[in-house]
Amino acid sequence: MEKEFVNKIIGQPSDFDAFIKREGLLIPYDKLSIVYGNTPVGYHSTDPSGKIILINDVELKWLGYTREEVVKKMTWQDLCTTQSYDRFQEHYKALVEEGHLLDLFMECVTKTGQSYPVVVNAISLYDKTGNFVMARTTVVQIIEQKRLEGELRKKNQELESLNKQLYELNQEKNRFLGIASHDLQTPLTNIRLLTDKLKLTQQNLTERQRYWVEDIQVSIEHMSHMIYSLLSVNRIEQGVNMPLLEAVNLTNFLAHILGRFQVIANRKHIGLRFECDSDEAWVKADPQYLTEIVENLLSNAIKFSPAGHDVRVKVTHAESHVQLLVSDEGKGIKPDEMPLLFGKFQKLSTRPTAGESSTGLGLSIVKDHAEKIGATVSCQSEYGKGATFSVIFRCI
Repeated sequence: MEKEFVNKIIGQPSDFDAFIKREGLLIPYDKLSIVYGNTPVGYHSTDPSGKIILINDVELKWLGYTREEVVKKMTWQDLCTTQSYDRFQEHYKALVEEGHLLDLFMECVTKTGQSYPVVVNAISLYDKTGNFVMARTTVVQIIEQKRLEGELRKKNQELESLNKQLYELNQEKNRFLGIASHDLQTPLTNIRLLTDKLKLTQQNLTERQRYWVEDIQVSIEHMSHMIYSLLSVNRIEQGVNMPLLEAVNLTNFLAHILGRFQVIANRKHIGLRFECDSDEAWVKADPQYLTEIVENLLSNAIKFSPAGHDVRVKVTHAESHVQLLVSDEGKGIKPDEMPLLFGKFQKLSTRPTAGESSTGLGLSIVKDHAEKIGATVSCQSEYGKGATFSVIFRCI
């Protein structure tokens, strides 16, 4: 502590004990020692020069000194690291003038030279004329807190490293999905062309051979749908291929897609029923996104419908919106599983009726694409009585 500053505050009394006694600042020592001795934290008092005039047993135990070694012989500076005392000096003037010092982090030094972290709080005492004569300080040891903070920093560093690894693995996965899905489309396209040629000459095929050709076509459609699903998820995660909205006549659009799904429905002996209240139902959408929305809803409806039942597609036109409804007559969805419905890779307890494969991606793609084109998607289902998916589009 700067000597000039101390002198300015209290002058230079020859006997500090006599000074504080004359001013009536201290209660009798025997009573004060009870307070000091029973605090659960370190507690000491210093005179304006920083010399310790009282200290409790808790703080002495931490420091490793006897009372005789400290009281009136050592200053607060002697018990701190140099850096900590410099920090204390920066706040000392505020302690003197404002009367308190709050939550100052410091490091104390034991008799053996070890340091440990503490939090210091102090209040000032003044004489009758307002001169600063003493500081009373609590010292809270925070070794365990600092240990836990160190562990937390270490865990955060480990977590940061793991997150970096996960990011790199995810990027690698996205690259692999993109390459694999793209490369699989070419042979599938070739197989589809070959089956189309076989169908053109089906009069030369036996009934069993025609059945095989249809079976191949159904398998191609399933495989294509899986590939498109993987590519869609890949695009979603990478945030690429944002929608380009344009006017689409939903009535004509659906008629075209339903024609492609007729083969799959016939193969399972499922009827496709299409109803529209208008020849034209113009909506604002991205055709690619709209295709994936409809294909996923139709694929699911056929997949989860038993043979001999119908999948119904209905379009209703209102003044401000157009609603698309896709309904099936399968088991539907259990009430407790409804919150999971549009999650990625979610496979619910209801299974496809003919053992078809399911990636658990279709409905998550429907929800993502619907939101991106400004549509809303929802589902109503009574378990045991099928499900109806609704997509509401904005009118043009």
